[in-house]
Amino acid sequence: MVRFPHVGWPDTFPESGGAADRVRRQCPRCASVAGRRGPDALPRWRRVNPRP
Repeated sequence: MVRFPHVGWPDTFPESGGAADRVRRQCPRCASVAGRRGPDALPRWRRVNPRP
């Protein structure tokens, strides 16, 4: 996103359109921070049995 500072995060996702055609690749870490999860992503971590 350094190369396109005027483009907001939601516009970089192919689903949302906008400037997505100019962005060729999004690293998985950046995408996860923005809230996007890919089809091969693991389920979100959830605490099942917290310690007292």
